[in-house]
Amino acid sequence: MKTILIKNGILVTMDKQRRIIEDGAVAIEKNKIVGVGKTREITNNFKGDVVIDAKRKAILPGFVNTHTHAATVYLKGVTEDMPNALHKVLWPIKHLLTPDILYDMGMLGMLELLKSGSTTVAENYNLLRMGGARASEKIGLRMLLSEQVIDVDLTKIDGGIKDGLYTYDDEIGDRTLEEAVKLIKEWNEKAEGRIRCMMGPLATDVCSKEILEKARIEAEKLGVGLTIHCSQSPAEVKQVNKMYGKSPVQFLKDIGYLGQKLIATHCIYTSREDTKTLADSGTKIAHCPSNMIIRGGNKMAPQLHWFESGITFGLGTDNPPSPHDMFVAMRSMRSVANRNLSNNEYESGLTKFFPNSMKTLEVATIGGAKVLGMEDKIGSIEVGKFADIITVNIKNPHIGPTNNGLVTNIVNYMNGSDVEDVIIDGYLVKERGTVKTVNEAEVVDKAYDTNQSLWTKFYEEYPELKQ
Repeated sequence: MKTILIKNGILVTMDKQRRIIEDGAVAIEKNKIVGVGKTREITNNFKGDVVIDAKRKAILPGFVNTHTHAATVYLKGVTEDMPNALHKVLWPIKHLLTPDILYDMGMLGMLELLKSGSTTVAENYNLLRMGGARASEKIGLRMLLSEQVIDVDLTKIDGGIKDGLYTYDDEIGDRTLEEAVKLIKEWNEKAEGRIRCMMGPLATDVCSKEILEKARIEAEKLGVGLTIHCSQSPAEVKQVNKMYGKSPVQFLKDIGYLGQKLIATHCIYTSREDTKTLADSGTKIAHCPSNMIIRGGNKMAPQLHWFESGITFGLGTDNPPSPHDMFVAMRSMRSVANRNLSNNEYESGLTKFFPNSMKTLEVATIGGAKVLGMEDKIGSIEVGKFADIITVNIKNPHIGPTNNGLVTNIVNYMNGSDVEDVIIDGYLVKERGTVKTVNEAEVVDKAYDTNQSLWTKFYEEYPELKQ
Protein backbone atom coordinates (compact mmCIF):
# COMPACT_ATOMS: atom_id res chain seq x y z
CA MET A 1 0.00 0.00 0.00
CA LYS A 2 1.43 3.38 -1.03
CA THR A 3 1.90 6.30 1.35
CA ILE A 4 -0.12 9.38 0.42
CA LEU A 5 0.53 13.06 1.10
CA ILE A 6 -2.20 15.66 0.58
CA LYS A 7 -0.90 19.23 0.77
CA ASN A 8 -1.70 22.90 0.10
CA GLY A 9 -5.43 22.59 0.84
CA ILE A 10 -7.88 24.10 3.31
CA LEU A 11 -8.20 21.32 5.87
CA VAL A 12 -11.63 20.95 7.53
CA THR A 13 -10.76 18.43 10.24
CA MET A 14 -14.10 17.98 12.07
CA ASP A 15 -12.04 17.11 15.14
CA LYS A 16 -13.26 18.05 18.64
CA GLN A 17 -12.08 21.64 18.17
CA ARG A 18 -13.54 21.73 14.63
CA ARG A 19 -10.21 23.09 13.43
CA ILE A 20 -9.94 24.54 9.95
CA ILE A 21 -6.30 24.74 8.85
CA GLU A 22 -5.40 27.09 6.02
CA ASP A 23 -2.67 25.66 3.79
CA GLY A 24 -3.15 22.31 5.49
CA ALA A 25 -1.80 18.85 4.80
CA VAL A 26 -2.49 15.22 5.71
CA ALA A 27 -0.03 12.32 5.72
CA ILE A 28 -1.25 8.74 5.27
CA GLU A 29 0.67 5.52 5.83
CA LYS A 30 -0.99 2.20 5.09
CA ASN A 31 -4.65 2.76 6.05
CA LYS A 32 -4.15 5.34 8.84
CA ILE A 33 -3.71 9.08 9.15
CA VAL A 34 -0.25 9.76 10.61
CA GLY A 35 0.08 13.53 10.24
CA VAL A 36 -2.28 16.52 10.28
CA GLY A 37 -1.23 20.15 10.21
CA LYS A 38 0.25 22.98 8.16
CA THR A 39 1.76 21.99 4.81
CA ARG A 40 5.27 23.12 5.78
CA GLU A 41 5.18 21.08 8.99
CA ILE A 42 3.79 17.92 7.41
CA THR A 43 6.01 17.97 4.29
CA ASN A 44 9.10 18.40 6.49
CA ASN A 45 8.26 15.22 8.38
CA PHE A 46 6.53 12.98 5.84
CA LYS A 47 7.11 11.96 2.24
CA GLY A 48 4.47 10.38 0.05
CA ASP A 49 4.67 7.83 -2.76
CA VAL A 50 1.60 9.65 -4.04
CA VAL A 51 1.31 13.42 -3.60
CA ILE A 52 -2.01 15.21 -4.07
CA ASP A 53 -1.73 18.95 -4.56
CA ALA A 54 -4.91 20.31 -2.96
CA LYS A 55 -4.42 23.91 -4.04
CA ARG A 56 -7.89 25.29 -4.89
CA LYS A 57 -9.36 22.41 -2.86
CA ALA A 58 -10.70 21.72 0.59
CA ILE A 59 -9.78 18.51 2.40
CA LEU A 60 -12.67 16.88 4.30
CA PRO A 61 -13.40 13.63 6.10
CA GLY A 62 -15.41 11.34 3.85
CA PHE A 63 -19.14 11.43 4.41
CA VAL A 64 -20.69 8.77 6.63
CA ASN A 65 -23.96 7.77 4.98
CA THR A 66 -26.10 6.06 7.63
CA HIS A 67 -28.84 4.53 5.44
CA THR A 68 -29.07 3.50 1.79
CA HIS A 69 -30.61 0.96 -0.55
CA ALA A 70 -27.96 1.40 -3.23
CA ALA A 71 -29.28 -1.10 -5.76
CA THR A 72 -32.67 0.64 -5.96
CA VAL A 73 -31.26 3.08 -8.47
CA TYR A 74 -33.37 0.96 -10.82
CA LEU A 75 -36.34 3.00 -9.50
CA LYS A 76 -35.10 6.23 -11.04
CA GLY A 77 -37.53 7.67 -13.55
CA VAL A 78 -40.37 5.44 -12.35
CA THR A 79 -41.45 6.38 -8.84
CA GLU A 80 -40.98 10.15 -8.79
CA ASP A 81 -44.48 10.94 -10.07
CA MET A 82 -46.23 7.81 -8.82
CA PRO A 83 -48.41 7.92 -5.69
CA ASN A 84 -48.06 4.92 -3.36
CA ALA A 85 -45.02 3.69 -5.28
CA LEU A 86 -43.96 1.52 -2.33
CA HIS A 87 -46.90 -0.86 -2.72
CA LYS A 88 -47.31 -0.45 -6.48
CA VAL A 89 -43.72 -0.95 -7.59
CA LEU A 90 -40.98 -1.19 -4.95
CA TRP A 91 -42.36 -4.26 -3.23
CA PRO A 92 -43.96 -6.17 -6.16
CA ILE A 93 -40.78 -5.98 -8.24
CA LYS A 94 -38.78 -7.78 -5.56
CA HIS A 95 -39.69 -11.26 -6.78
CA LEU A 96 -37.88 -10.49 -10.06
CA LEU A 97 -34.64 -9.51 -8.36
CA THR A 98 -31.67 -11.89 -8.52
CA PRO A 99 -28.14 -11.66 -7.07
CA ASP A 100 -26.77 -10.76 -10.49
CA ILE A 101 -29.32 -7.98 -10.99
CA LEU A 102 -28.58 -6.60 -7.54
CA TYR A 103 -24.84 -6.81 -8.20
CA ASP A 104 -25.15 -4.79 -11.42
CA MET A 105 -27.52 -2.21 -9.92
CA GLY A 106 -25.57 -2.15 -6.66
CA MET A 107 -22.40 -1.36 -8.59
CA LEU A 108 -24.13 1.63 -10.17
CA GLY A 109 -25.58 2.89 -6.88
CA MET A 110 -22.29 2.45 -5.04
CA LEU A 111 -20.43 4.18 -7.85
CA GLU A 112 -22.76 7.16 -7.34
CA LEU A 113 -22.09 7.06 -3.60
CA LEU A 114 -18.31 6.91 -4.01
CA LYS A 115 -18.12 9.62 -6.67
CA SER A 116 -20.11 12.08 -4.54
CA GLY A 117 -17.97 11.60 -1.44
CA SER A 118 -19.62 8.93 0.73
CA THR A 119 -16.78 6.77 2.05
CA THR A 120 -18.71 4.78 4.68
CA VAL A 121 -22.22 3.55 3.90
CA ALA A 122 -24.83 1.60 5.88
CA GLU A 123 -26.63 -0.49 3.26
CA ASN A 124 -29.87 -2.35 3.94
CA TYR A 125 -31.39 -4.46 1.17
CA ASN A 126 -31.93 -7.95 -0.26
CA LEU A 127 -29.61 -10.74 -1.48
CA LEU A 128 -26.59 -8.78 -0.27
CA ARG A 129 -24.53 -11.90 0.38
CA MET A 130 -24.38 -12.73 -3.33
CA GLY A 131 -25.01 -9.28 -4.81
CA GLY A 132 -24.38 -6.05 -2.92
CA ALA A 133 -21.53 -7.36 -0.78
CA ARG A 134 -19.57 -8.37 -3.86
CA ALA A 135 -20.28 -4.96 -5.38
CA SER A 136 -19.11 -3.06 -2.32
CA GLU A 137 -15.90 -5.08 -2.15
CA LYS A 138 -15.19 -4.32 -5.81
CA ILE A 139 -16.01 -0.59 -5.60
CA GLY A 140 -13.94 -0.17 -2.42
CA LEU A 141 -16.42 1.48 -0.08
CA ARG A 142 -16.42 0.98 3.67
CA MET A 143 -19.80 -0.68 4.27
CA LEU A 144 -22.10 -1.74 7.08
CA LEU A 145 -24.40 -4.31 5.47
CA SER A 146 -27.73 -5.65 6.70
CA GLU A 147 -30.06 -8.10 4.97
CA GLN A 148 -33.75 -7.23 5.22
CA VAL A 149 -35.58 -9.67 7.52
CA ILE A 150 -39.34 -9.79 6.99
CA ASP A 151 -42.28 -12.18 7.30
CA VAL A 152 -44.77 -10.50 4.97
CA ASP A 153 -45.15 -11.38 1.29
CA LEU A 154 -44.26 -8.06 -0.34
CA THR A 155 -44.49 -9.41 -3.87
CA LYS A 156 -48.24 -8.92 -3.75
CA ILE A 157 -49.52 -5.53 -4.86
CA ASP A 158 -51.34 -5.00 -1.56
CA GLY A 159 -48.54 -6.39 0.58
CA GLY A 160 -50.78 -9.21 1.73
CA ILE A 161 -53.06 -6.87 3.68
CA LYS A 162 -56.19 -8.42 5.20
CA ASP A 163 -58.66 -6.54 7.39
CA GLY A 164 -56.29 -3.57 7.38
CA LEU A 165 -53.33 -5.60 8.66
CA TYR A 166 -50.44 -7.42 7.02
CA THR A 167 -50.61 -11.21 6.95
CA TYR A 168 -47.49 -12.79 8.45
CA ASP A 169 -45.87 -15.97 7.16
CA ASP A 170 -43.46 -17.93 9.37
CA GLU A 171 -41.79 -19.57 6.37
CA ILE A 172 -40.88 -16.20 4.84
CA GLY A 173 -39.59 -14.96 8.19
CA ASP A 174 -37.38 -17.98 8.82
CA ARG A 175 -36.00 -17.88 5.26
CA THR A 176 -35.09 -14.18 5.35
CA LEU A 177 -33.60 -14.50 8.84
CA GLU A 178 -31.47 -17.43 7.68
CA GLU A 179 -30.18 -15.31 4.78
CA ALA A 180 -29.36 -12.46 7.17
CA VAL A 181 -27.38 -14.80 9.41
CA LYS A 182 -25.47 -16.18 6.40
CA LEU A 183 -24.57 -12.65 5.32
CA ILE A 184 -23.14 -11.86 8.75
CA LYS A 185 -21.18 -15.11 8.99
CA GLU A 186 -19.75 -14.83 5.48
CA TRP A 187 -19.03 -11.10 5.18
CA ASN A 188 -18.53 -9.53 8.61
CA GLU A 189 -15.00 -8.05 8.84
CA LYS A 190 -14.19 -9.03 5.23
CA ALA A 191 -12.48 -6.92 2.54
CA GLU A 192 -9.56 -6.06 4.86
CA GLY A 193 -12.10 -5.13 7.52
CA ARG A 194 -13.93 -2.54 5.37
CA ILE A 195 -17.13 -4.61 5.34
CA ARG A 196 -19.04 -5.10 8.58
CA CYS A 197 -22.53 -6.48 9.05
CA MET A 198 -25.53 -6.05 11.29
CA MET A 199 -29.05 -7.48 11.59
CA GLY A 200 -31.71 -5.64 9.61
CA PRO A 201 -35.39 -6.43 10.29
CA LEU A 202 -37.20 -4.24 7.79
CA ALA A 203 -39.84 -2.38 9.82
CA THR A 204 -42.16 -2.63 12.79
CA ASP A 205 -45.25 -3.23 10.64
CA VAL A 206 -43.93 -5.78 8.11
CA CYS A 207 -42.20 -7.84 10.80
CA SER A 208 -44.21 -9.75 13.37
CA LYS A 209 -43.26 -9.58 17.03
CA GLU A 210 -42.05 -13.18 16.75
CA ILE A 211 -39.61 -12.57 13.89
CA LEU A 212 -38.36 -9.38 15.54
CA GLU A 213 -37.54 -11.30 18.68
CA LYS A 214 -35.80 -14.06 16.70
CA ALA A 215 -33.73 -11.45 14.85
CA ARG A 216 -32.69 -9.75 18.10
CA ILE A 217 -31.60 -13.07 19.62
CA GLU A 218 -29.53 -13.94 16.54
CA ALA A 219 -27.90 -10.49 16.56
CA GLU A 220 -26.88 -10.99 20.18
CA LYS A 221 -25.46 -14.44 19.40
CA LEU A 222 -23.43 -13.05 16.51
CA GLY A 223 -22.31 -9.95 18.40
CA VAL A 224 -23.69 -7.44 15.90
CA GLY A 225 -26.00 -4.45 16.09
CA LEU A 226 -29.51 -3.93 14.72
CA THR A 227 -31.15 -1.53 12.32
CA ILE A 228 -34.86 -1.11 11.57
CA HIS A 229 -37.18 1.29 9.74
CA CYS A 230 -39.30 2.89 12.46
CA SER A 231 -42.28 5.27 12.31
CA GLN A 232 -41.69 5.98 8.64
CA SER A 233 -45.35 6.18 7.56
CA PRO A 234 -48.88 6.71 8.90
CA ALA A 235 -49.73 3.17 7.76
CA GLU A 236 -46.96 1.70 9.91
CA VAL A 237 -48.02 3.70 12.96
CA LYS A 238 -51.66 2.70 12.44
CA GLN A 239 -50.86 -1.02 12.09
CA VAL A 240 -48.60 -1.18 15.15
CA ASN A 241 -51.12 0.74 17.23
CA LYS A 242 -53.93 -1.55 16.10
CA MET A 243 -51.93 -4.69 16.93
CA TYR A 244 -50.18 -3.63 20.13
CA GLY A 245 -51.93 -0.48 21.32
CA LYS A 246 -48.80 1.68 21.21
CA SER A 247 -46.46 3.58 18.88
CA PRO A 248 -43.68 1.78 16.98
CA VAL A 249 -41.09 3.34 19.31
CA GLN A 250 -42.89 2.22 22.47
CA PHE A 251 -43.42 -1.22 20.93
CA LEU A 252 -39.68 -1.57 20.24
CA LYS A 253 -38.93 -0.50 23.80
CA ASP A 254 -41.22 -3.19 25.20
CA ILE A 255 -39.58 -5.99 23.19
CA GLY A 256 -36.05 -4.97 24.16
CA TYR A 257 -34.90 -3.38 20.90
CA LEU A 258 -33.98 0.13 21.96
CA GLY A 259 -30.44 0.90 23.04
CA GLN A 260 -27.01 1.90 21.81
CA LYS A 261 -26.79 -1.06 19.42
CA LEU A 262 -29.93 -0.03 17.48
CA ILE A 263 -30.08 2.33 14.51
CA ALA A 264 -33.70 3.41 14.00
CA THR A 265 -34.26 4.78 10.50
CA HIS A 266 -36.61 7.69 9.72
CA CYS A 267 -38.57 8.15 13.00
CA ILE A 268 -40.77 10.70 11.23
CA TYR A 269 -44.18 10.00 12.76
CA THR A 270 -43.06 10.24 16.35
CA SER A 271 -44.29 12.11 19.42
CA ARG A 272 -42.39 14.05 22.06
CA GLU A 273 -42.76 10.99 24.28
CA ASP A 274 -41.20 8.83 21.55
CA THR A 275 -38.29 11.24 21.20
CA LYS A 276 -37.65 11.13 24.95
CA THR A 277 -37.82 7.34 24.93
CA LEU A 278 -35.30 7.12 22.08
CA ALA A 279 -32.97 9.63 23.74
CA ASP A 280 -33.12 7.99 27.16
CA SER A 281 -32.32 4.58 25.65
CA GLY A 282 -29.29 5.75 23.67
CA THR A 283 -30.83 4.61 20.38
CA LYS A 284 -29.31 6.24 17.28
CA ILE A 285 -31.31 7.60 14.34
CA ALA A 286 -30.57 7.46 10.60
CA HIS A 287 -32.26 10.59 9.25
CA CYS A 288 -33.19 10.52 5.56
CA PRO A 289 -34.54 13.98 4.73
CA SER A 290 -35.39 12.74 1.23
CA ASN A 291 -38.86 12.11 2.68
CA MET A 292 -39.62 15.73 1.89
CA ILE A 293 -39.36 15.07 -1.86
CA ILE A 294 -41.27 11.80 -1.88
CA ARG A 295 -44.79 12.19 -3.20
CA GLY A 296 -47.09 12.00 -0.19
CA GLY A 297 -44.24 12.69 2.25
CA ASN A 298 -46.27 15.34 4.02
CA LYS A 299 -44.62 15.21 7.42
CA MET A 300 -41.11 16.21 8.33
CA ALA A 301 -38.99 14.37 10.90
CA PRO A 302 -38.98 16.26 14.24
CA GLN A 303 -35.34 17.14 13.76
CA LEU A 304 -35.23 20.11 16.15
CA HIS A 305 -36.68 17.93 18.91
CA TRP A 306 -33.79 15.54 18.30
CA PHE A 307 -31.24 18.34 18.70
CA GLU A 308 -33.05 19.46 21.83
CA SER A 309 -33.03 15.95 23.32
CA GLY A 310 -29.41 15.18 22.47
CA ILE A 311 -30.19 12.12 20.33
CA THR A 312 -27.32 11.02 18.13
CA PHE A 313 -28.35 11.05 14.49
CA GLY A 314 -26.71 11.00 11.09
CA LEU A 315 -27.74 11.50 7.48
CA GLY A 316 -28.71 8.88 4.92
CA THR A 317 -29.61 9.14 1.25
CA ASP A 318 -32.07 6.21 1.28
CA ASN A 319 -33.24 5.55 -2.29
CA PRO A 320 -34.80 7.36 -5.28
CA PRO A 321 -36.19 9.94 -5.68
CA SER A 322 -33.28 11.06 -3.51
CA PRO A 323 -29.86 11.08 -5.18
CA HIS A 324 -26.99 9.43 -3.30
CA ASP A 325 -25.42 12.84 -2.77
CA MET A 326 -24.74 13.90 0.82
CA PHE A 327 -24.52 17.56 -0.21
CA VAL A 328 -28.16 17.32 -1.29
CA ALA A 329 -28.97 15.51 1.96
CA MET A 330 -27.37 18.29 4.01
CA ARG A 331 -29.44 20.98 2.30
CA SER A 332 -32.56 18.84 2.63
CA MET A 333 -31.81 18.51 6.34
CA ARG A 334 -31.78 22.27 6.72
CA SER A 335 -35.05 22.47 4.79
CA VAL A 336 -36.58 19.99 7.24
CA ALA A 337 -35.42 22.20 10.11
CA ASN A 338 -37.03 25.19 8.42
CA ARG A 339 -40.28 23.26 8.09
CA ASN A 340 -40.07 22.34 11.77
CA LEU A 341 -39.94 26.02 12.64
CA SER A 342 -42.68 26.99 10.20
CA ASN A 343 -45.14 24.75 12.07
CA ASN A 344 -45.60 27.44 14.74
CA GLU A 345 -42.76 26.03 16.81
CA TYR A 346 -41.02 29.38 17.35
CA GLU A 347 -43.00 29.59 20.60
CA SER A 348 -41.46 26.38 21.92
CA GLY A 349 -37.94 27.82 21.99
CA LEU A 350 -36.61 25.53 19.28
CA THR A 351 -35.04 28.28 17.16
CA LYS A 352 -31.77 27.88 19.07
CA PHE A 353 -31.55 24.29 17.83
CA PHE A 354 -31.66 25.21 14.14
CA PRO A 355 -28.55 23.63 12.58
CA ASN A 356 -26.03 26.13 11.27
CA SER A 357 -23.66 25.04 8.51
CA MET A 358 -21.04 23.57 10.84
CA LYS A 359 -23.67 21.60 12.78
CA THR A 360 -25.03 20.28 9.48
CA LEU A 361 -21.59 19.14 8.34
CA GLU A 362 -21.12 17.47 11.73
CA VAL A 363 -24.24 15.37 11.20
CA ALA A 364 -22.92 14.24 7.79
CA THR A 365 -19.48 13.26 9.11
CA ILE A 366 -18.65 12.68 12.78
CA GLY A 367 -22.36 12.44 13.68
CA GLY A 368 -22.83 9.61 11.20
CA ALA A 369 -19.73 7.91 12.59
CA LYS A 370 -21.30 8.01 16.07
CA VAL A 371 -24.50 6.46 14.69
CA LEU A 372 -22.48 3.54 13.33
CA GLY A 373 -20.45 3.23 16.53
CA MET A 374 -17.25 4.15 14.65
CA GLU A 375 -16.47 7.65 15.91
CA ASP A 376 -13.06 6.49 17.15
CA LYS A 377 -12.17 5.30 13.64
CA ILE A 378 -13.80 7.62 11.05
CA GLY A 379 -15.76 10.87 10.67
CA SER A 380 -12.90 13.32 11.24
CA ILE A 381 -9.34 13.89 10.09
CA GLU A 382 -7.20 13.02 13.10
CA VAL A 383 -3.98 11.09 13.65
CA GLY A 384 -4.74 7.41 14.27
CA LYS A 385 -8.05 7.30 12.42
CA PHE A 386 -8.67 5.42 9.20
CA ALA A 387 -7.68 7.37 6.10
CA ASP A 388 -11.16 8.07 4.71
CA ILE A 389 -10.74 11.49 3.12
CA ILE A 390 -12.14 13.50 0.21
CA THR A 391 -11.01 16.64 -1.57
CA VAL A 392 -13.48 19.08 -3.11
CA ASN A 393 -12.92 21.83 -5.65
CA ILE A 394 -13.72 25.11 -3.90
CA LYS A 395 -13.17 27.29 -6.97
CA ASN A 396 -15.97 26.03 -9.18
CA PRO A 397 -18.16 28.99 -10.26
CA HIS A 398 -21.28 27.93 -8.34
CA ILE A 399 -19.49 27.70 -4.98
CA GLY A 400 -17.93 31.10 -4.29
CA PRO A 401 -17.05 33.65 -3.36
CA THR A 402 -16.50 32.69 0.27
CA ASN A 403 -17.49 35.58 2.52
CA ASN A 404 -18.50 34.00 5.82
CA GLY A 405 -16.44 30.86 6.22
CA LEU A 406 -15.78 27.98 3.84
CA VAL A 407 -18.08 25.52 5.63
CA THR A 408 -21.10 27.70 4.83
CA ASN A 409 -20.32 27.46 1.12
CA ILE A 410 -19.56 23.72 1.28
CA VAL A 411 -22.94 22.94 2.85
CA ASN A 412 -25.07 25.34 0.86
CA TYR A 413 -23.58 25.33 -2.63
CA MET A 414 -21.52 22.23 -3.30
CA ASN A 415 -22.63 19.08 -5.11
CA GLY A 416 -21.26 15.59 -5.42
CA SER A 417 -19.70 16.53 -8.76
CA ASP A 418 -17.32 18.87 -6.89
CA VAL A 419 -15.61 15.87 -5.24
CA GLU A 420 -12.27 15.32 -6.96
CA ASP A 421 -10.31 12.81 -4.88
CA VAL A 422 -11.56 10.02 -2.62
CA ILE A 423 -9.38 7.97 -0.28
CA ILE A 424 -10.88 5.01 1.57
CA ASP A 425 -8.86 2.95 4.06
CA GLY A 426 -5.68 4.44 2.64
CA TYR A 427 -6.50 3.56 -0.99
CA LEU A 428 -6.86 6.35 -3.55
CA VAL A 429 -10.08 5.14 -5.18
CA LYS A 430 -10.93 8.34 -7.05
CA GLU A 431 -8.21 10.61 -8.40
CA ARG A 432 -8.88 13.97 -10.06
CA GLY A 433 -12.45 12.90 -10.80
CA THR A 434 -11.66 9.43 -12.16
CA VAL A 435 -12.68 6.28 -10.27
CA LYS A 436 -9.77 3.84 -10.15
CA THR A 437 -11.34 0.67 -8.78
CA VAL A 438 -13.68 -0.01 -11.70
CA ASN A 439 -14.26 1.03 -15.30
CA GLU A 440 -17.04 3.56 -14.87
CA ALA A 441 -18.39 3.29 -18.43
CA GLU A 442 -18.59 -0.50 -18.20
CA VAL A 443 -20.43 -0.32 -14.85
CA VAL A 444 -22.94 2.18 -16.24
CA ASP A 445 -23.55 0.32 -19.51
CA LYS A 446 -24.04 -3.03 -17.76
CA ALA A 447 -26.44 -1.53 -15.23
CA TYR A 448 -28.47 0.21 -17.91
CA ASP A 449 -28.86 -3.04 -19.83
CA THR A 450 -29.85 -4.93 -16.67
CA ASN A 451 -32.30 -2.20 -15.74
CA GLN A 452 -34.04 -2.34 -19.12
CA SER A 453 -34.42 -6.11 -18.91
CA LEU A 454 -35.81 -5.88 -15.37
CA TRP A 455 -38.50 -3.36 -16.23
CA THR A 456 -39.47 -5.17 -19.41
CA LYS A 457 -40.26 -8.24 -17.29
CA PHE A 458 -42.08 -6.17 -14.66
CA TYR A 459 -44.36 -4.43 -17.14
CA GLU A 460 -45.20 -7.75 -18.77
CA GLU A 461 -46.72 -8.73 -15.40
CA TYR A 462 -48.18 -5.31 -14.54
CA PRO A 463 -48.92 -3.53 -17.84
CA GLU A 464 -51.39 -1.20 -16.14
CA LEU A 465 -48.54 0.46 -14.22
CA LYS A 466 -46.52 1.47 -17.27
CA GLN A 467 -46.53 5.26 -17.46
